[in-house]
Amino acid sequence: MLFDQAISYSYLDTSYEDQVKSNAVLGNLIVKGSKSYNQKDFLFLLRQAYPNEFIVEEGNKITMGFNVFEFENNQLVKAQ
Repeated sequence: MLFDQAISYSYLDTSYEDQVKSNAVLGNLIVKGSKSYNQKDFLFLLRQAYPNEFIVEEGNKITMGFNVFEFENNQLVKAQ
């Protein structure tokens, strides 16, 4: 039983690391693809695409669920 738990934990850890890497790739892609949009444009597009989501703008961040979009100088610099 302990051996099965160790294998399961190993797969879980590897799966989590793969997901983190995938999220980083997608976040970088979003940042690069949104260079022509300022923070208000990005917020507008998010609200159009996801009208039923709870989307909050606080300072230089827009939060939608577990997603956080961070802006500097009115340009998207980080998506998590």
